Amino acid sequence: MIEDEADVLIRREVEVNLSDEMRDNLMRVFELSKPEEFKERDNVALELFFTAICEDKWFDEEDRMDTVVRESIDKEPETLDALLARVSTEDYSDQFTKITWSDFMAPFCRRGVLRPEEELIFTRQAIGPQEHKDLSPEELKAILKEKLEMELKTRLVIKQNNVSCLKQPPTQEQAAALKAKGKKHCPAKGKYDVTVPDIPTFLKPERKNKSPSIRERKVALMVQEKLDEEEDHLRTQARANSVPRHVNEPVFERINQSNI
Repeated sequence: MIEDEADVLIRREVEVNLSDEMRDNLMRVFELSKPEEFKERDNVALELFFTAICEDKWFDEEDRMDTVVRESIDKEPETLDALLARVSTEDYSDQFTKITWSDFMAPFCRRGVLRPEEELIFTRQAIGPQEHKDLSPEELKAILKEKLEMELKTRLVIKQNNVSCLKQPPTQEQAAALKAKGKKHCPAKGKYDVTVPDIPTFLKPERKNKSPSIRERKVALMVQEKLDEEEDHLRTQARANSVPRHVNEPVFERINQSNI
């Protein structure tokens, strides 16, 4: 089951949510950006291609450059203009770079990049209108947090349904029924039957009431000795020694008097 969920997540990461109209017009501008003598090639100059997209009439109409063409894994929208800026500055910083059609489509997937041997999945459905586009970044983060918490809660419920909720060891009939369903018994507690580990032996109440061991007595004695030593240092008051007598003797004056 975990493997199936992982496959679904990986498939969603390589999805491209572009309408056929948007994709066809991008392909049209891609072909028009090729020089006449290199029409058979599958690459174009990055700068010429992106400039042609910005100057094309179809993309200029109805503010299509501000159309959301990608939604990241974290539900963050990205417009066509922002995606082109990201590709030109992060992925292809050299303006003279040649880009193929497949390389150009890769940043449109939800993950933003395509791993080796992966293929894009075109849903042929455009991303719907953004219902929260007028909200502030803090409000968007709060909405995203709420969605993630709800998704996590749903996953916990799904996992709970695949684990036995028996509080006591199962009988032979119950164990056979669990085995037939591909489930296993897991002693657990709480709303979602989360497994709780046993308390360590040295922390159990019955162990605390027992007399301390030899090791515990030695450790307690060492700690007490350190505390007593620290108390002795705190009680000790430093006192200055008296000034030696030769310090106050006028040696310099004697030398001057002898030189006169």
